Amino acid sequence: MLYVTAEGIAILHAFAALLFPLPLGLILTSVFRVQRAPWVALLGTGAFAALIPAMIALAPGPSITSLPRALFGLPILVAGVVAYVIAGYVVTRVRWRWPVLCAALGVGVFVTMVLQSRTWIVNWHEERALAAVDIPLLGLQGQAPVWVEIEHDPNDTFVFLDFNSSAVALHPVSVGNPQAACEKPYPGEPPYPCRQLTSGQWIREHGLGGVVLFGVRHGVLVEINSPSQEQAVTTLGSLAPTTAAALAWSR
Repeated sequence: MLYVTAEGIAILHAFAALLFPLPLGLILTSVFRVQRAPWVALLGTGAFAALIPAMIALAPGPSITSLPRALFGLPILVAGVVAYVIAGYVVTRVRWRWPVLCAALGVGVFVTMVLQSRTWIVNWHEERALAAVDIPLLGLQGQAPVWVEIEHDPNDTFVFLDFNSSAVALHPVSVGNPQAACEKPYPGEPPYPCRQLTSGQWIREHGLGGVVLFGVRHGVLVEINSPSQEQAVTTLGSLAPTTAAALAWSR
């Protein structure tokens, strides 16, 4: 039995990528009277399953882009079209063994190169997305963020950086002041009382434990989630100007 875990979902996706396209390919190739339809469906399904992870890896992730969610299915659609076009050409047009082997080798090399370069591709997309945000970027010297996300909201587009010690959100100062930001509860949470630490710094507890500190640093409204007040204050004081490249390529 597959439990609802990341591994279980990945296995289900693998089965779906192999099982669903095969009968669908058999039906469509038969309906359109494709020559040697079973072979086209079989090879197309294999190429499709191989191309899916590569095409997804080439696209920017949903955590850093404001593209509509529906467009994230486009890489899978492209993978399907390319896979079955290659399979159809190889099976119905080619009469020699070497072109078939070259096509299979080409798909294999392409998928391998993309998957081996996945980290580079992610960092490349991340750098460009961060550079396009109209917010001064801050970071912690000597610490690389383990997760970077850009939240695109009509009223507040902000950058979320998850460090090992604290989670930092960088907001434009135009959205409000630290006191107003502190008094605004998270969705689904009751309002927690805010108190002022120093001039321009406000802090409150939150429902998941720990504290949330709000302050202005280098012209940025900073929101810090930390296990303790001391850690939050230390993190705020340690934030320094940085670049999109430094954040994207530091890990």
